Amino acid sequence: MQLSKEPRELNREWLIVLSELGQGAFGIVYEASLSEPKAPEIQVAAKSLRKDAMDNEREELLEEALVMAQMEHANVVGLIGVITKGRPIYVVLEHMRNGSLKDYVMNKTCTPAQQVTWSRQVASGMAHIHSLGFIHRDLAARNVLLSASLTAKVADFGLARESTDDAYYRSRGGNVPVRWTAPEALEDNIFSEKSDVWAFGVLMYEVYTKAAMPYTGWNNQRVWIEVTNGFRLPCPADCPLPVFKIMSMCWLHDRHERPSFETLVKALAALETDSDMSSLFQS
Repeated sequence: MQLSKEPRELNREWLIVLSELGQGAFGIVYEASLSEPKAPEIQVAAKSLRKDAMDNEREELLEEALVMAQMEHANVVGLIGVITKGRPIYVVLEHMRNGSLKDYVMNKTCTPAQQVTWSRQVASGMAHIHSLGFIHRDLAARNVLLSASLTAKVADFGLARESTDDAYYRSRGGNVPVRWTAPEALEDNIFSEKSDVWAFGVLMYEVYTKAAMPYTGWNNQRVWIEVTNGFRLPCPADCPLPVFKIMSMCWLHDRHERPSFETLVKALAALETDSDMSSLFQS
C-alpha cells in the first residue's frame, strides 16, 4: 500500500501546551489546546521528543504520524496534524480523556458489558488497520486509549509497519514486547495480522484481570521458552467461558488457524447482544 495521505501541517501559534500527560521511550505527551481560525478551541494531545532526541527518533515520530494519517476509524486514535516547522516538533492527536485501557481497568470497577464492548472495539480498530495493509506489532492494553465516552481506540503506532505481499513483516531485530508476542514472531521474527491477533488475546486477558502482568512471576526468557513450547495463559477468574474460548483461539500455535480481526469482531458483537451478560456466566 502507498502512503497516500500526508499529515496536515498546523501553525505553531495555534497550539498552547498546558501540562505533561506522560513520558515514554519516544519522548513526552502533553495536554494542549488547539485554536484554529474560524474553529472552536479543542483539547488535544501533543506528542513530542525529548530535548536530547536523536535525528532518527525525529524521523520515527514523523513516520508514525504518516501511518496514522492513513487511518480514519471510530476505534483508532485520530491524527489532527503535525507541527514540523521549527522546534520542538509536535504530533497532534485527539485528546483521550480517560487515559489508557490498562490504567482504567486496573483502577476502576468494570462491568461485563464494558469488557466485551472494549474487546470488540479494539478488534474493530485492528480490522481497519489491517484492511489498510498495516501491522501494529505492539498491541496491548497500555496502547489502547479511552475517550470521554469510554470508547476504546487503538493508539501508539511507533512499531507499526506495512505488511508485505506475503502478509507478514520480518523484523530486523530490535525490542519486541515478549509477553504479547506470538511464537513465530519470537522464534522467526515473523509478524502478521495473526501475530497482532495473538497480542489481542493477551490484551483481552488484561481486560479480564484488572491489567495483571501476563505470566506474572516469570522473566521474559522463561515466557519465551514456555510459550514456544505450548504454554498458554489460564482462564481469568470471573471470565465467562465463551469469552475465554475467543481468547484461546487467538493463541493457536499455527497462525493460519487463528481468527481474523473481522471474525473476532463478529464473535464479540454476538456476545454483546446479551445486554446484561448473564447468560455468559451460565456456560
